[in-house]
Amino acid sequence: MNLMAIHIKDIISNFISSKNKSTEIYNKINKALKEILDEETQKYITIDGVKEREVFFLAESSLALYNFNLVKKELLERIRESLTQIEKIKISVK
Repeated sequence: MNLMAIHIKDIISNFISSKNKSTEIYNKINKALKEILDEETQKYITIDGVKEREVFFLAESSLALYNFNLVKKELLERIRESLTQIEKIKISVK
């Protein structure tokens, strides 16, 4: 294999590896959400992103935001059980 082909193969391999890790992180966060939030509130909360040590959520309504904030501390603790690097969670209204 020539050098360029090896380089492209490495780039693709790194991308797939990083994508799998991202999916795993999102799945762990979603699992915690489902365990902590009631079913109705879950419909209006989405993960907006994960950056370094923070998870960002979006609420589609102020009521969902309120309900989320009631369990925010418990949710962070649950997320940290499987993702110890997470230090904060933030939420905003869409």
